[in-house]
Amino acid sequence: MLLVKLSKKRIFFSIFILLIGTFLFIKQTKSNSFLEDSSYKQFKRFNEIMYEIDSNLNSNNLRNACLFSIEAKKSIESNIISFKKIQPNYSWNDIKDLLIELPIQLCEM
Repeated sequence: MLLVKLSKKRIFFSIFILLIGTFLFIKQTKSNSFLEDSSYKQFKRFNEIMYEIDSNLNSNNLRNACLFSIEAKKSIESNIISFKKIQPNYSWNDIKDLLIELPIQLCEM
């Protein structure tokens, strides 16, 4: 399989766009009871992990960014069906591929 090298700018931009979309989704949520379901708790945790990735990339803490990207990838793998129901407009497979590529590109994991 041929791996396409991603520039750091493209990785940052992709994560930034994902974070904005996630923030807007959470902002639209009117009541806390909406997030009480376990699927939404997992989605909320995924969003927190993505925020951690962004924070670590911005502070140049690549090791932690890579560790969080692995955690986020696992979260997608185990919750992809519910994530697709919650946020059907996201390309979850592309997001997962980006999260797989991040540690390879930045941390050689």
